[in-house]
Amino acid sequence: MVRSLSGSEHTGSGHTVAVRVVTAPGFTMSVRQLVERCCIEGDLHATTGARVSGREGTRAHQRVQRHRLQSWGDDYQSEVQVSSTFALQKAGASNDQVRITIRGRLDGLISSPSDGLIVEEIKTIRGEPDMIPLTLQRLHWSQVMLYAAMLLREHDHEFLQSVDGVDTSAVVLRLCYFDLQSGEEHIQARAQSCEQLSTHLTDHVDRYSDILRKDWEWQRQRDEQLRAMSFPMQDYRPGQYELSRVVYRTLRDQGMTYLQAPTGLGKTLGCLFPAVKALSYLALNRVFYLTARQSAVANAERAMSQLRSARASVRSISITAREKVCLTPGARCDGEECQYAKGYYSRRSDAISQLLATDAHMGMFEIDQVARSHRVCPFELSLDTARHTDVIICDYNYAFDPVIYLRRFFDDPPAAGQALLIDEVHNLVDRGREMFSATLSTAPMKQLVTDVRSDEFTLVSPADEASLMHRLGPTLGLAVTEFHEILQQVENSKFDTHTLPAALLSAVRELCLTIETLLFDGVSGSQFDQPLHNERSDAADDALLSLYFVALRFLRVSEWFDESYRTLVTRNTADDVSVTLMNVNPASMLAARFEQASAVIGFSATLSPKTYFQTMLGGGSAEWYRFTPPFPSSHQGVFVVPYVSTRWRDRRASADRLVDLIEGVVQTEPGNYLVCFPSYQYLADIHQRYVQRNPTEHVLRQCSDDEQGQQQDFLDAFENASRAVTGFAVLGGRFSEGIDLVGRRLIGVIVVGVGMPKIGPERDLIREHFDDEGMDGFRMAYQYPGLNRVLQGAGRVIRSEQDIGIICLVDGRFARLDYTTLLPREWQKITCQDQETLIREVTRFWKNVTSDDAGDEGHRGSVDECVHVDEDVYVGGD
Repeated sequence: MVRSLSGSEHTGSGHTVAVRVVTAPGFTMSVRQLVERCCIEGDLHATTGARVSGREGTRAHQRVQRHRLQSWGDDYQSEVQVSSTFALQKAGASNDQVRITIRGRLDGLISSPSDGLIVEEIKTIRGEPDMIPLTLQRLHWSQVMLYAAMLLREHDHEFLQSVDGVDTSAVVLRLCYFDLQSGEEHIQARAQSCEQLSTHLTDHVDRYSDILRKDWEWQRQRDEQLRAMSFPMQDYRPGQYELSRVVYRTLRDQGMTYLQAPTGLGKTLGCLFPAVKALSYLALNRVFYLTARQSAVANAERAMSQLRSARASVRSISITAREKVCLTPGARCDGEECQYAKGYYSRRSDAISQLLATDAHMGMFEIDQVARSHRVCPFELSLDTARHTDVIICDYNYAFDPVIYLRRFFDDPPAAGQALLIDEVHNLVDRGREMFSATLSTAPMKQLVTDVRSDEFTLVSPADEASLMHRLGPTLGLAVTEFHEILQQVENSKFDTHTLPAALLSAVRELCLTIETLLFDGVSGSQFDQPLHNERSDAADDALLSLYFVALRFLRVSEWFDESYRTLVTRNTADDVSVTLMNVNPASMLAARFEQASAVIGFSATLSPKTYFQTMLGGGSAEWYRFTPPFPSSHQGVFVVPYVSTRWRDRRASADRLVDLIEGVVQTEPGNYLVCFPSYQYLADIHQRYVQRNPTEHVLRQCSDDEQGQQQDFLDAFENASRAVTGFAVLGGRFSEGIDLVGRRLIGVIVVGVGMPKIGPERDLIREHFDDEGMDGFRMAYQYPGLNRVLQGAGRVIRSEQDIGIICLVDGRFARLDYTTLLPREWQKITCQDQETLIREVTRFWKNVTSDDAGDEGHRGSVDECVHVDEDVYVGGD
């Protein structure tokens, strides 16, 4: 959006915010973007089958272009750049104009005195062109028409009838579909007059102008409201105003900042308020609020409701995973299988308008209701509506995952004017590794063979089965062979984890090509020589697709393999081997997205030590701030318990002592407690012993396969004031992070162990990588991630100024210098060397502190205690 601002603006809360002068004369978009916004119509179509990599497409284009050059000589040009600029006037502002430049590149241009002007677009496909969905074919024709119109307009704005002496009363448009499988060119041609091309271009610009003017009018009204918006709460929490100032400065300066702020400070609202306010002052078009958990989505939605209560006129939307909102589970996103995909593009405009007309946040429920009413896909509706919103709340995947990120917001051109607010950014380390890694094993390949031969695999005859296996069998066999070859190398210590398994990748690439052929062409030679997309072969299709997408991701990840990757080979069973292309440090991959955003703010309660997170998250030029907890330190008792060893080798011997400890702490002050363990197995062992000794106590246990309803039952038990509950949970899990249990709903957390991840080959590769980098690999792979889990679990206790509670850190390592120097310095720790001392000190804490008289005691954070972190203040010596 174009703005020219100066001066300063009152926030409505007694503070003045400086405003930067912004000038933006216009923006650039691609021909493809224009077509997709203004031309697309018809059905949604599944993006399965016939995938072409960028490298394959480039080679195919070059092959066709060489052939054209041989045929046409000097009359042929390739990669011809064209552009057209239009001045649009904003409604209601007589002198406020915006320049829109549309850019594109013709794949081929032939200007021959005998054949006239020929504009060619090359598309790389697998299979026959008539298999391409009609929706895409229309887009391809519209694209080549726009190229031709822009070419003529560039030479003469009045569309004169000649270009370089060539008659242009009619231009020949050609679509060349190059089939990678056969190497054949399928050419389609049309003749269009200059007037037709001119009208086509003008119509598209006019349509897009209408869209822009509606958005501009909304933004004008929004900005007027936002400038008058005050902070929605009666006052800032201690430290919250300073946090908001840091966020605003980062947005203003288009920088990058990491914020470590304690639980209860109000990070969500403290970050969203300045970001939403900045929409009306800065060159900021959109805010992404990125989350790692569904509970964080609810917090962000609640904050947006609070901002609306303060007269914030803002459009916000939550994007929920496709599988969670799909109205026809099991069907493909195709007009032939799903009524909500059929005719989607013909009905989406009315659905979008209805959603945008609401004053409320557009969440999963609101989108579902509108989608059902208009019979459109709710997931695609959320994406298309998001183009017109100011705040998008979504999972990390939609911004960072290289396979599924939202290209419409981050590609062509890059995400200018978009800010990223990253909630619980400490989670981005492991999530980043997960998004940038891929695993492929022999199990799904062998399962496919089993499926083909099963009764449920509904091919129509034994001949079809034989034909399918005849085409698929050799490539499956080759891939499985390569897996076992690599395993043999590993067992003989001849495999280098720093290199890509080239032979396996080649076999997997051939396997994908074979599956694509089957998906696109059907089983040739069988009794149904047609695509597998038909009612008789759903099982065949699903089995092929399942393997195909896993294999395709494996190939995609192989393209990013560099010094931050390792290859891990694992024998899962006697018959199953897996290969993982493992990202050991996601920093460089994350940096690519960070560089596209206009500003990045990552925040969490646990971002220490700085060295670890700076290495793993990147952002070498980022600012780092640490906010002191705003609550009295006397409200929180921290007890280090070194006399119970939780090391794996000692767990059985120390189990009864640990049960004694939990009993003693819980019985000292009745209430709700959370006991956090490093693993489900350890949890289950202690839970069994504890329940046997305390059969009447209300004890809950987190299970590894909890469903959503069971998860909610676990949390609801802590809301029931009539009965105390002791919950057993896993460190790093859903109940030890990201939950708010204020007041008496949680009065204590017992952290069992230092939270270190299980020792294994994956973590060892991380350790080896950082050892090679000259760092302490053990700390980077094991100690720091474990500590982060501990701090997250401990952070569940104090969530508000009224909260009172205890933290017990159970393990001798918590008393060592290499751990004590990493724990928050505001923690007033008491080390208890035996059970008697622990119970005495815990009893003394509860006796000395009450919610009535402790409010003014001890240390309390303030807005002055926001520390710029230049070095690791927590890291000490060994």
